Amino acid sequence: MKNTLIIFVFGVFAANLFAQPTTPVEYGLKHYNINSFSLGEINFYVTINQIEETKPVLILLDGSGHTPIYLLHKTDNGYSNITSTIPFDYNELSHNYHVVLISKPGTPFFDSIQVNSSDGFI
Repeated sequence: MKNTLIIFVFGVFAANLFAQPTTPVEYGLKHYNINSFSLGEINFYVTINQIEETKPVLILLDGSGHTPIYLLHKTDNGYSNITSTIPFDYNELSHNYHVVLISKPGTPFFDSIQVNSSDGFI
């Protein structure tokens, strides 16, 4: 019984240790959305760091295509890699700016794809 408990606790700990972030909060962002008659739901994310302070605003309009802000690439051999469409460290900039990331309408914050090999990584 004691061994079973130890294995269970280790399993829960190990699963959390290797978990990859998938939500805006885990990336230091607060989620907001607005609805547009012509575009549908538009999601945007604001850095949480010192959110109550008055700072200049830096806005990033995510590029064309239907790529989410964060994308998990999973290979058939078990490897995975998270990529992002954000070209800078917004958490570092959030010390001096409120960073706003605006995603494309109808595109999730985080998604995953299956690729055949590690050659599929961007």
